[in-house]
Amino acid sequence: MMEQVANNGNGTYEYLGNYTDAKKILVDEYSKFFTIAKDVKIQITFNEETVEQYRLIGYENRVLENEDFEDDEEDAGEIGLGQSITALYEVIPVKSPDLNAKICKIDFRYKKSDENQSILISIIGEDKGNIFSNASDDMRFAASVAGFSLLLRNSEYKGSLTIQDVYNWANNSKGYDPFGYKSDFVILVGTTMEMMD
Repeated sequence: MMEQVANNGNGTYEYLGNYTDAKKILVDEYSKFFTIAKDVKIQITFNEETVEQYRLIGYENRVLENEDFEDDEEDAGEIGLGQSITALYEVIPVKSPDLNAKICKIDFRYKKSDENQSILISIIGEDKGNIFSNASDDMRFAASVAGFSLLLRNSEYKGSLTIQDVYNWANNSKGYDPFGYKSDFVILVGTTMEMMD
């Protein structure tokens, strides 16, 4: 219900359960209430020559029809000042992929906060053969959060992932953490791990 109300007003919604939540949202992340891009849409087209299968992790309730991507009348999400959005895909490459071939084309469409015509930005995604341990701290931390949710839901997609894997990924990729939110997540995973023993 809160999400639907926020969508209709091009706003945001938050849950405040305690003082720490209030401080995080109303002080530490206050700038996100100033919209810098509205109706933000992302469309990813995977190259069939390099990608056998793919799956979006999360955002199921945000998927648009292909024709809605170019429709400036179609409502989409807003991004606030200093805010970033992460979308993760599970990708299964074809057997013996060409590491110099493109994996996907990523199209971004957004409107400036005071305009009604969208702007298109396109980039090409490539596979450089990197392994997970060489990924950025942000990428590995995001993967740990996604993995944790798969384990909590006992998802069919969790594969051989363990709570220890999630803990190690998160703990070793905290990186820049000025407010301690990543450290809090590591503590949460650690507590969950203890409860599962």
